[in-house]
Amino acid sequence: MDTASAVEAPSPKEPSNDLAGQRQNLTFHIPALAPDIPHRPRLTRHIEAHVAISGFAVILAPSGAGKTTAAAQWSREWPPGPVLWLDGEDSEGDSWSFFTDLIEELEHVLDVDFSDSVGDRQEPRPLRRMGTVLSRVLNRRKLPVDIIVDQAEHLSQSSLRLIAAIAERCPHVRFLILATHLDPSFVSTAKARLDAQVLPAEELQLTGDEVEQALGAAGLTTDDESVMASVTSPLMVRSLISYARRADQNQVTAAQAEQLSTDLRAQSTRRVLANAVLGADGEAMLLIGLVGIATPSLLTPLLGFTAEQSCTMLQHLEQLGIGTHDDGDIFRLESTLASGLKELAQERLTLEHLQRAHGVISDWFLQNERPWEAALHAERAGDWERVAKIVLLDVTTFPRSAQSAFRHMLSQVPADVMRRHPHLGWYRMLFMFGVATRPAMESAAAEIIAALDPEAEGLTKLVNMAVTFATYRVLGEYQKAETLLETLLPAVEQLQGLVGGDVEFLPPEQKVLVTALRGWIARALRTYAASTKMFLGDTASALRLIEPMVVSPVDVHGVFNWRKLFACGLKAMILAHSGNIIQARRVLEWIQSFDLPPGWDQAYAGAPAVIAQARVALADGRPETARAELDKVWLNHPTIDLWGFILELRAQIAMHFPKHGEVGFLATELESRHDRPPTSRYVQVTLLSRMATTAAAAGMTPTAERYLHQAREIDYPTRRSATLEQHEIMVEVCSERFASARQRSEALLQSRNLTPHQEMTLRLSWALAEYALLRQDGDTQASPLVAGDQLRAALALANECGTPYEVLIYSPSLTRSLLQDYAPDRRDLLTAIDERLAAAGREREASAHQPTVPELSDAEIRVLEELAHTGSRVVIAHRLYLSVNTIKSHLNRLYKKFGVHSRDAALEFAYSHHMLERNSDQEHSEGY
Repeated sequence: MDTASAVEAPSPKEPSNDLAGQRQNLTFHIPALAPDIPHRPRLTRHIEAHVAISGFAVILAPSGAGKTTAAAQWSREWPPGPVLWLDGEDSEGDSWSFFTDLIEELEHVLDVDFSDSVGDRQEPRPLRRMGTVLSRVLNRRKLPVDIIVDQAEHLSQSSLRLIAAIAERCPHVRFLILATHLDPSFVSTAKARLDAQVLPAEELQLTGDEVEQALGAAGLTTDDESVMASVTSPLMVRSLISYARRADQNQVTAAQAEQLSTDLRAQSTRRVLANAVLGADGEAMLLIGLVGIATPSLLTPLLGFTAEQSCTMLQHLEQLGIGTHDDGDIFRLESTLASGLKELAQERLTLEHLQRAHGVISDWFLQNERPWEAALHAERAGDWERVAKIVLLDVTTFPRSAQSAFRHMLSQVPADVMRRHPHLGWYRMLFMFGVATRPAMESAAAEIIAALDPEAEGLTKLVNMAVTFATYRVLGEYQKAETLLETLLPAVEQLQGLVGGDVEFLPPEQKVLVTALRGWIARALRTYAASTKMFLGDTASALRLIEPMVVSPVDVHGVFNWRKLFACGLKAMILAHSGNIIQARRVLEWIQSFDLPPGWDQAYAGAPAVIAQARVALADGRPETARAELDKVWLNHPTIDLWGFILELRAQIAMHFPKHGEVGFLATELESRHDRPPTSRYVQVTLLSRMATTAAAAGMTPTAERYLHQAREIDYPTRRSATLEQHEIMVEVCSERFASARQRSEALLQSRNLTPHQEMTLRLSWALAEYALLRQDGDTQASPLVAGDQLRAALALANECGTPYEVLIYSPSLTRSLLQDYAPDRRDLLTAIDERLAAAGREREASAHQPTVPELSDAEIRVLEELAHTGSRVVIAHRLYLSVNTIKSHLNRLYKKFGVHSRDAALEFAYSHHMLERNSDQEHSEGY
């Protein structure tokens, strides 16, 4: 492999810290980049994100896929410290040779002598013990370094275990492993023990824009867009450019690209391995490669063998050492070999032969109760009728790991098949939710609805309506979805009355439909209907719909069901959102009485219960607990339709217990929702109104007014939302416009049907406004009797809802005086306010005794400014073109200089010392 001393490659997105100028002295033996290889910041950011997660990432791709190029570009841009590059082929499979190469490179890069620790390098010793010694030295010296190991397929198992041991013991040492193939057991162990991230070959493929950029830089053009799709690797780009230059051409043709692609595929390692084992049983091996596994029960119908011949062949394969038997006594081919055989089968077998084989394989998987694999091979066999039946009856058993492949399969369903089996459209929309952009979902919805039969009758018409409902719901058109429910729900519920005997007399195709409609469609439809009502603000109807679905998530045999957990959690969330905290707490206690699986509270199905838990914690006056609960589902929130409720609750936490910088953080989240899952007008108005009160409580009145203006524009044109008016009044109280707040509170209480929670908030607003006016000179209309009556009514409602701490959302000093005069017996609330006032006093006192404002570097200032708008180190790293580890280092230095230990404390220090302006986040909060 050609190498060169470190010469900084030009990059349009070079990091802006001081290390950028030093890296050429810190990086050694990085392969030189060819001038006609396109720069790919998208890929280098992707690699850095994988490496940063656990410090151990693997790129598995065939020869020529661009592993070395991608790693070389990444090493010039992202790592904050030194990088060393090792070639696995240099050690020729000798473990000790690899160890000494590693030691020499570390000494060269880090300018450290390991001789005292490692000893004589000419005398091989047990590698496990030497790995321990090396790890101890690296940890003692705390020397950060990134190590790239190229051609790792040439390394011995001992060398691979050495790498894994160092990665596990040394948190400041990161590894990027490049290989055409690796022992699956090593990859599996690395994933489990090290949380290793694996980038497959697909991740390295060039985009059409990158290919066009590279060809343009070489002075080449193309008249066929298919060229962009067929060229997938830097090697192919360089080869195409070379072909064109040899032929003295300035245009690349599709024929040239296709021929090049075929040539390069033939050179891959897996093809060589596959050809090597074909032998006399060539066709049999190709058929086995289609599935990658074998048992006598599969080989007999697939190859036409007898049971004895099948057993003999399996023994022969095992003797060749090209696979192993697993615990289920299934023989599994080595993964690289299986991939090569599959490629050869696609070329050498006729389409008819392939489809027939895939049909046999689908039958075998179905008989062995593995419906996902059965559906996959049925699709490859072109048997869409079987695919439709499997999806209808068994889709809930498909593994989560298959979602991406299933989504792709559904996108390939022909229109005539969709017309006959509209439930495939239902699942196409549901599986696109959260991972596709809004335009992509709208395009898919148009295709699905166009494929439905407008003249369908009976059960098919019913399924068509369910599909249309799912389409509207996923697109966020909840009013249309609600209209369909009026007809759809009663019709589906009638099917629940069918008994087993009735089903037996139905035609086969209707029997399947009735079974599915009576089962999963009826259950899923009711859950979706309940959440639709919740999105429209109709919590009473939502509770009526979800109540029959609330059953134990664990059956009598101890089997856990995610869908049942979702329904239970949804009931708790609806109750908590409507202000009925007491009932919500009871449902949550019931849910937690079951033996739930680990990680349930971080999964999508557990999100409603977690959101309800956070609301209950806030109602109990435990804001940090509420914030911690929301953090459990924060990673999932961009891909679930509950994101609006999550952000609204975070804003509510910030209003009750202000945290500087939280408004900026929430504003950033709002801005990032343009092509994320949509939500209803009701949720948008609620969220924007809550953001307004949060900003007002933080003293940011102009920002609050801007959010209220956005909410008014979104609100229903025919009627004002009580939620919006309620928050407008709360903003007036926070902004000390007491006369208007008193008048509007009284009017709204007399003119609207309100929930107990809304009524409580309005009576509290009225009481505070009345009391504040009493304390002002010259207001003859204010009445102490009214202030006391409204406060006591608000407290009674708060107790009824189970939200006594809701009365603490306004100014602590004003609220305390009101309670002291009219409800002195509420010592619990007075004590809570005193604690808040004391904490605020301690913070002011600590700020007064803080030393002189510390001096910050330019990089630290930029990180601090970004910190005010997002709590994610990954987002900050992306914005500043730095690595996540560099951001972490900057933050640690900031915390040390400020004498704090958290992000919120650092922001509070910066605000109090005028290092940041409190309203600086307003310019980032425009738009929704």
